[in-house]
Amino acid sequence: MNRRCLKHILLCNPENRRASLFQNALASQSADPAAVVSWRDYLHSPRRLTDLVDDRSNQVLRIDSPGENHHVDCELIARGAQGRENGAASDVAITANEARQLPFDRGRIRYLGQWYRGLQHVLLELEKQLPSCRFYNHPADIALMFDKIACHAALQELGLPVVESIGAVGNLAEILAAMEARNWKRVFIKPAHGSSASGVIALKVSDTGLSALTTVELDSDPRRGPSFYNNLKLRNYSNHPDVQQVVNFICQQRAYVEKWLPKASQDGRNFDLRVMVIDGQARHTVVRSSKHPITNLHLGNRRGDLERLVQQMGEQNWHRAKQVAEESVRVVPRSHAVGVDLLLLPGSFEPKIVELNAFGDLLPNVFHDGLDVWESQIATMVSKYRP
Repeated sequence: MNRRCLKHILLCNPENRRASLFQNALASQSADPAAVVSWRDYLHSPRRLTDLVDDRSNQVLRIDSPGENHHVDCELIARGAQGRENGAASDVAITANEARQLPFDRGRIRYLGQWYRGLQHVLLELEKQLPSCRFYNHPADIALMFDKIACHAALQELGLPVVESIGAVGNLAEILAAMEARNWKRVFIKPAHGSSASGVIALKVSDTGLSALTTVELDSDPRRGPSFYNNLKLRNYSNHPDVQQVVNFICQQRAYVEKWLPKASQDGRNFDLRVMVIDGQARHTVVRSSKHPITNLHLGNRRGDLERLVQQMGEQNWHRAKQVAEESVRVVPRSHAVGVDLLLLPGSFEPKIVELNAFGDLLPNVFHDGLDVWESQIATMVSKYRP
């Protein structure tokens, strides 16, 4: 197979390791390097990208994460100030000019709803500008996966086994009322447009009161008021005013609540799965193992033993889990590589879909049929569009 026949274009933050990992995978597959356009350049001059695309040639565009770049984040927040939707009063909002002047403040959580509206606007523009372009993941699909509320609803509409959700919420009082009505004692509160567990809260109600285990660090500066930061060290708030401040802040960013289900365990640690579905097939899988309810690996958690887990589950249960992951990507049919988060219930290993991730492939040193996660995407894409 001549892998040089397919020309890659990469929209990314070039300084991010995601870009170099993908370029390395192209080289290992004997493919030409991707032509790179930075998010910053594209946002200021879309022709930097659109002039590269030739509908008559064998090209494919990979849209990579715009995250972890302060200038890009500010510009997306600024774009989100345009055409603000009616009824979005729960979203914290600033003007476009104010957004572009935001100072860098490492880890600070702010304007997530407005950031998403900006991203959504840009992705829709990109779709219109490149109507005949081939994509790794289609812009409209990326927009859906970055809206956990809409994506959950789309999965549910297909009758897929999702974790039960209350849906969008406005504040702690609403959450507690909804929990009481359902007789739930534990929930996860998640920003609708967050990633990498930023802003996630595991809330528990007991006879002694509330507790909130979260990645959110509350900085109560008496001079400027409270600020909220994403921190790799989990914090446990049990003081009601602190819990209320943290929860209400995340709700202001647009949040939704899902039932906190028990997870299956391995070696005394609970776990869930990140399954990369590439070209419709479940391929690379990571067991995310933790002593805490939040399992993201960058929080100091570790990878579990997948081979031993498959033996523990049995072939039938393992096949069912992969099948559910593959069925879930029906809601994003124009996407080539989707990270699916699955929860397995204890004992039965019944799979529940937690969420879909448009940029969920940052899984170094995870192999399937001898290929890493980026090599597998490239090989299947080249095969699909072989001239």
